[in-house]
Amino acid sequence: MTDLNARTFDFYAAAAGATTPEDEVPIYLDSKSAHALHKLEQKLDSHFGYRQSNESEDEYSERIKSVETEIASLREALKSDQVNVSLKGLLPGELDKLKTVLDSEFGEGVNSSAKDKRWTAMLLANHIVKMTDSSGAVDNSTWDADRVEQLMAMIPKESTARLLKSVSDLVGETQFFAEAETSPDFW
Repeated sequence: MTDLNARTFDFYAAAAGATTPEDEVPIYLDSKSAHALHKLEQKLDSHFGYRQSNESEDEYSERIKSVETEIASLREALKSDQVNVSLKGLLPGELDKLKTVLDSEFGEGVNSSAKDKRWTAMLLANHIVKMTDSSGAVDNSTWDADRVEQLMAMIPKESTARLLKSVSDLVGETQFFAEAETSPDFW
């Protein structure tokens, strides 16, 4: 039998360098344009997008081109309105600390929609790294649950839903996120 040349390492030192997943979520603040864009895209997907029996090929092309031009214009407007939110996952110890803070505010084992809403805000606040607007300007503000609750009251629900989905993906299947009701009725 040969001797194995085993190496040793310090697991705690290695674990101290653990990384977490990251994500960048584009959100849009111009709900009016986003809604108009959605309606136009639906229009093209409906019977409107097909050539009518009484219209020539040129008339059909012109009608479709007009809507496609409007769609392109709205997409361009939305690009300038886009804000990218950079998120970084949390380690289990960080989630434990947040859970302790939440329990100190509401009581351990207490279930309420207010507690669930606060937990959601705390999670998002602690995941936000920075925000970057379409010009490349960066907001490196520190976020807390109160600021996130204000933010969610100001931005479109669709943007809130995108952020919360990403946080859910970053948190994964942990016991902590399962305790929070993640219904869209929160906001």
